[in-house]
Amino acid sequence: MPRCRGSADQGFRGVDRGLEYRFFGGKIIVGPDYKSLAMSTLLILVPSVIYFVFVAPYLGRNISWACVAVAAVLVAFVFLTLGMTAFRDPGFIPRSPLNNDVEFGLCPSTRDYFVNGYTVTTKFCATCCHYRPPRCSHCAVCDNCVDRFDHHCPWVGTCVGRRNYRTFFLFVTSTALLCCLIVATCVVQLWHVATKPNENLGSAISRYPASLILILYCFGMVWFVGGLSCFHIWLMGRNVTTYEHFRHRYSNTGNPYSLGMWKNFGQVLCTKVPPRWEPLWEKQRAEDEAVADASASQQQQSQSQSQQHINNGTNGDVGYGGGAGALSPNYHDGSVAGGSPTASSYALYDGSDGNSSSENGDGGHVMGSGIAGNGQGDIELGVLTRDGQGDFSTPVQTPRNSGTLSPLPIESAAPPEDVAALEFLQSPRPPAPHRGQ
Repeated sequence: MPRCRGSADQGFRGVDRGLEYRFFGGKIIVGPDYKSLAMSTLLILVPSVIYFVFVAPYLGRNISWACVAVAAVLVAFVFLTLGMTAFRDPGFIPRSPLNNDVEFGLCPSTRDYFVNGYTVTTKFCATCCHYRPPRCSHCAVCDNCVDRFDHHCPWVGTCVGRRNYRTFFLFVTSTALLCCLIVATCVVQLWHVATKPNENLGSAISRYPASLILILYCFGMVWFVGGLSCFHIWLMGRNVTTYEHFRHRYSNTGNPYSLGMWKNFGQVLCTKVPPRWEPLWEKQRAEDEAVADASASQQQQSQSQSQQHINNGTNGDVGYGGGAGALSPNYHDGSVAGGSPTASSYALYDGSDGNSSSENGDGGHVMGSGIAGNGQGDIELGVLTRDGQGDFSTPVQTPRNSGTLSPLPIESAAPPEDVAALEFLQSPRPPAPHRGQ
């Protein structure tokens, strides 16, 4: 049985969060690899600046400004998709606070889901204290469970999951296209200079060394980002994540998430980005807590009504703490006013001298749990009635006004736990299959 790492006082926010940095209520998230993100930004920014300073003016004056415009659009798109990938919540699933079942290891280690006719088994996350939804995995770098976890990308500084996979793919693909464009336009520039009279390739390179540097740099980069883009195109066509591919998840079984090649592409590139988990989680948790509070209040009211004690004076009136049946947590003699009932232990005023809050007649009755006494000094245990002349099957005699009665403890049952709240704290609501699975 799994047990959570952490303590029961870790709540929904604060110390039980992963290693990411959150801004504006979690709308902007920076992953733990922010230094790698800064490096990636420089690897794109520096060549772009060199290109627009040393290559673009020549292309615009001698060939076409359209090449420069296309390059500018691609650079802007690369930085836009990089920012959307790096600063968007990839699908972090909030953690659950500990409850008794989780704390003492009473939860099953796995849970089965049925997706498109297939049985998908998911694990209980001991760090986040919930059952992982299908296609979810815990990232060791970000220390969070990620919905439709693809991989942790150090170049963007965060995980790639359901909510930022599309922008990640667009970032990689646009970067590959930008590298191809820079290589092509720099080659055109050098060729254009080398074909002039009294010019050759050597003189062209000596006049525009930045073009040669950009050709070598971008030619090497295009193999990396271009190969990565082609790999993800292949994965999208099969509707498989990088994590699932390297774990050989569907080698022996069919893929329950594949909808066909074109529908798989449409699911990744054309569907709406799902909402963040945390606001939905907080809303559902607030609703469950409201239900739990209402259930506890109703249970308390029911218990209060069940503790009614009927005390009969001379005319048999019913009330709380009335007549000789007045209840108190401690025994008093008849000269003390009536006490208040408690849920743990009760003792009965003797009340024979008539100085209690309601005087005891000769035939005083007491119903309920505890110790019941009357004017004759007789005592009865249990839910029974007693009058001054009647007999019990098991009477217990004590002298009148002896003042020797002791309270008898009565065990009060604790209210049952709210089932809906318990299940909510154990695991999140898994996404429905139509949300992209």
